[in-house]
Amino acid sequence: MHAVMRGRVALGWWLALCALALPLATSAQAPRGASLTEERVALVIGNAAYKNDPLDNPVNDARLIGARLEQAGFKVTRRENLDRSGMAAALRDFGAVLNENTVAVLYYAGHALQLRDQNYMIPIDAEIRSEDDVGLQGVDLTFILGRMSRAKSRVNVVILDACRDNPFAKRASASQQGLAQMDAPIGTLLAYATAPGKQAPDGIGQRGNSIYTTELARHLLTPGLPVELMFKRVREAVVRESRQLQVPWEHSSLLGEFAFVPGFASAPAPAPSTPATDTAEADAELALWATTQGSTRADEFRAYLRQYPNGRFAEPARARIAALSAQVGSTRAELMPKVGDTWRYRVTDQHRFGDVFVTARVDAVGADGVAETWTTTVDAKVRTTRVPISPYPMTPTVISESSSPVRSAR
Repeated sequence: MHAVMRGRVALGWWLALCALALPLATSAQAPRGASLTEERVALVIGNAAYKNDPLDNPVNDARLIGARLEQAGFKVTRRENLDRSGMAAALRDFGAVLNENTVAVLYYAGHALQLRDQNYMIPIDAEIRSEDDVGLQGVDLTFILGRMSRAKSRVNVVILDACRDNPFAKRASASQQGLAQMDAPIGTLLAYATAPGKQAPDGIGQRGNSIYTTELARHLLTPGLPVELMFKRVREAVVRESRQLQVPWEHSSLLGEFAFVPGFASAPAPAPSTPATDTAEADAELALWATTQGSTRADEFRAYLRQYPNGRFAEPARARIAALSAQVGSTRAELMPKVGDTWRYRVTDQHRFGDVFVTARVDAVGADGVAETWTTTVDAKVRTTRVPISPYPMTPTVISESSSPVRSAR
């Protein structure tokens, strides 16, 4: 048994994927399994009418993102200018509908503060005069993150366009600006309008929306675009448009593929090459590397190399992958699939629409085969199937991200 064998085991879902891409294929070729369509729910909050320090854009931002999410098939609950009791009720009601079959999005625009490594969304009736008031009058973000974790939602996306210039921070004598870096629970992506500890202006160019939300709305409905790559495009655009004043940031622990709009992803049109865009791209790469370099997961370094194969940190990334891979060992037992292994592929269909992104996760390994759960950006279904361990007689004619699949470091 060797690494190529592991790759063949993980390719069981390819037969089912071929059935998706080629509707006329015979069903006899697809492995037996089950599929479940996800339920999409979203809570969108825009707080602007603060008593002494109103903001210009959050309500407009919430309405724009709410409309985009509805177009993407989400059942959207939109709330504007909430006091503390209103925010608590909205989050509690939202958390109550989450379950293992939901895809959940929380979008918040307004003021927020960090205190002792916790992030608090600030209601419009808050009167914060000291640091002690933050925990009493703010709404702790960990409440909804905990609810998402307990519900085991397949995909959770939390978007915080909440790093605007914040007068509450000065009154509270907060030692740090912006928001605190937080670990995302399993199955969750945390997206910040700007990097942790940094602030961003309340909109650039007087367009009625923050620059971050403007770019988010522009890219959110791109068919078949994995959510991680969607946020990368947002980051590149914001860095460019803000002239490096704002660098969005994400932390992800997603386990499968997800696109806001299912379909086939096409490459973005190349932006004009100018010194400004070159600098913006360099800053975007630096921001991504800053969130990657301390990781102990080989797949996160591979994610960097997928985006910047010839980047400034390509060699250190390859060195970290080699070092982490060496820890796996080379015995027969180590080369077999293990529960929790994740296989991620980019499939290029040269005769149809564009790329398909697929993730397969090992759920169980037994003498009769490997049980996998897999997701794809083609549609909104989660599929389970059992793959025999014996090698497949068929090899799919596709181009994947690497010459042979590798197991994610854990």
